[in-house]
Amino acid sequence: MFCGLFLSLLLVDADKVIREDGTKVILMKSPTWQTEFQGLWETIKQPWVLYLFPMFFTSNIFYTYQNNGLNATHFNTRARTLNGLLYWLAQIIGAVFVGYALDYPKIRRSVRAKIYLVFLFTTTMIIWGGGLAWELQQVHRKVAATPEYQEDGLIDWEDKGVKYIGPMLLYFFYGLFDSLWQAGVYWYMGALSNSGRRATNLAGLYKGVSSSNHTIRSMNSSANTSQVQSAGVAIFWGLDAAKIDYKIIFGITWGLLTVSMIIAVPVLWKIPDTVSIEQDLKFSNETIEDVIVPVVPQEKRASNAGIA
Repeated sequence: MFCGLFLSLLLVDADKVIREDGTKVILMKSPTWQTEFQGLWETIKQPWVLYLFPMFFTSNIFYTYQNNGLNATHFNTRARTLNGLLYWLAQIIGAVFVGYALDYPKIRRSVRAKIYLVFLFTTTMIIWGGGLAWELQQVHRKVAATPEYQEDGLIDWEDKGVKYIGPMLLYFFYGLFDSLWQAGVYWYMGALSNSGRRATNLAGLYKGVSSSNHTIRSMNSSANTSQVQSAGVAIFWGLDAAKIDYKIIFGITWGLLTVSMIIAVPVLWKIPDTVSIEQDLKFSNETIEDVIVPVVPQEKRASNAGIA
């Protein structure tokens, strides 16, 4: 993170970026808080946003079960800490994979969108199906909160056999799933438009209904509600605070993830290979002349190069 702070200073200003096709990034010339609200409204009222809203809504709801229902409930402190390291390491691995896979230039963007949707659905069924097999073997959360379970039932990394390895790998793949879902949704939003202006509005809407401050429960298994930044995650932290059994929270989470992907199919299955400049400009106050770089004749470029 410290290195990233300085690397960010090397980024080129968006208004100076020129794409390979000779176009500039579409931005607002003089954004104000009024134009930001207007842009958000123009985004929300698009019919296809309704199809994507469930994916936005569910994009962070699984943290409640993963962090509280699995890691904090069934592992002791040091195993829980190691699991946390592995969880976020898996996210790095997944994000790198998705970044390269979804931007693979030899496959058309529309085809990549379809392939990844099938991949994401299949991965969700496999990982959460494994989670179901594990969760069905666990005690009720009331039992897990008893002093006896806290004393003798918690899993440690030195436990022999698959007692630790099995749930640890499951938690690792939950972290991988998180990055596959998040990076995939971001890529789909970017694929719906080439406009930085429109992508910003979509990302703002996405974070507004999805993100949260992740809080893992303390050592004593008592419910620990977190301050949240979104509607979806707030509901699930509320379910946890109400001490709903984790089997129920697990089922609701997996069900909503599955349904949200199905609802989004009409939009994600029709991701275009490109979006016209005229369509992208609708979300900004720029014109075609503002975003298309004039073509410099070869003779003039050669002459300028000679003078230089």
